[in-house]
Amino acid sequence: MTHNCDVKGWNGSRFYCAQCGAWHHGEPGASTSQRLWVPVVFWVFALIFWLVHGDERLRKKDPDLIIGPPSDPQTKRWHILKRRGWQLALHEWHRSDHDRALHDHSADNWSIILDGWYDEVFSHRWEAMRMKLRRPWIPFYRRADEPHRVVIEPRVLNRGRCYTLWLRMPPRREWGFVCKHGWRHNADYIAERNYYDSKASTVGKGCD
Repeated sequence: MTHNCDVKGWNGSRFYCAQCGAWHHGEPGASTSQRLWVPVVFWVFALIFWLVHGDERLRKKDPDLIIGPPSDPQTKRWHILKRRGWQLALHEWHRSDHDRALHDHSADNWSIILDGWYDEVFSHRWEAMRMKLRRPWIPFYRRADEPHRVVIEPRVLNRGRCYTLWLRMPPRREWGFVCKHGWRHNADYIAERNYYDSKASTVGKGCD
């Protein structure tokens, strides 16, 4: 079977498409049953986590990752659980994602806003606006290959930062950014080659 895309890497019988940012013949996303039971379990955990002030305890520690310049962070991330590819983390949002590019993810994922709210934007800044308001305490599902960015209104930040829980399934693809001239792998976009070792993720080449 022929695919009209560049081969960037191999993983067994799977190959990675640089244009679409996916491993072909890879594992599928969340199953129908997972889309039903995962948000229920996730919501129950989020409620318990909130009632025991888990977010306050976690934020007393240094974040596991800072997205954006450490002196002016966009998002701080603390890991709650990392097991068999699954990742559960707390996010503290200080400002919106930059509008230079949408980004996708390595796996399907769910989010729950604990405090505040935001708009999830699915359109590029050079396109007509497509967005959805995300309200607190309503789990929402996101496919790995669905490009998006988060936009937080100033009034949300003025009343305090926005906090979310993020649950990611085991990775099944590479992730990156969708620029005006095509998809760009994260290693070609951000400055850090191993951002978890450096605990920072800042823009490098970006879309240039």
